[in-house]
Amino acid sequence: MRAIGHALLLFVVTAVLGAATHFSLGWLETTNFFAGPNGISVSRSTAYRVSSSEWLEFGITERGPIRLVSNCAFNRVTQHPTRYALDYELLDSSGEIIHSGRYHHRAKITLLRDPRQTGDDSPIAKTSYAGTNLPSSNSVEFWIEAPDLNVPGRLRIRVAEHPDRVVEVAVRAYQRNELSPRKAKSTWQRLSRRKREQLTRGSAVPSDWLEPFETTALASFTWRPLGPRGVENEDYEERTLLIVNDPELERYRVGTNAPVIGRVPKEGEA
Repeated sequence: MRAIGHALLLFVVTAVLGAATHFSLGWLETTNFFAGPNGISVSRSTAYRVSSSEWLEFGITERGPIRLVSNCAFNRVTQHPTRYALDYELLDSSGEIIHSGRYHHRAKITLLRDPRQTGDDSPIAKTSYAGTNLPSSNSVEFWIEAPDLNVPGRLRIRVAEHPDRVVEVAVRAYQRNELSPRKAKSTWQRLSRRKREQLTRGSAVPSDWLEPFETTALASFTWRPLGPRGVENEDYEERTLLIVNDPELERYRVGTNAPVIGRVPKEGEA
């Protein structure tokens, strides 16, 4: 009986490992990331496609600075910075435009490679569109201040201009909320070590050495993601961005003959 039990346990473990390998490989094939010796650590971020003909709208229910983050997808890896522009309008509760403008971004792709690999191993883009073979630019952002906005309001975004090598632009919007000291203290206590390190980046001392009043000040502001208005796939299209966070990977300078796995050739290649 014990031998049968061990055999059944071995079968279950093998099946689980097989299923995990299957799903892992399927995910890697879908996202076009190669699997290094220890895999690759990535984070996901939801963004929304921006059109040049239709406005993408976000609902505003509270006052506070608005942060707009964007990425653009390329049809090929390029060594040169690329410029694209976004038009934006901020409307109050009556539908009146109280703030508008055009913001120009300078986008660039960051490529990474695994130093543990040997030979002409292919690099990967630090940011990529999930489910496609399109490399993405690094995230760029701008802020919109609207202290006199009568809520509820609307923020709408549209692509003003972009070069041919940019396939599409995706954005995500956040609004800053200020917390009370009590809530800020509770928020800090719930943060993971990674989040604490991100908040204290640039500080002279580690997060563990900060005084309570310093940690409360750091956690006093949160960024709340804004959702798009309308019906999905009719008024807006969702995109998933994958950002590589693996500390083992190093920057890769474009210009060698090494191809980029899962990508179309870079400029100048056949």
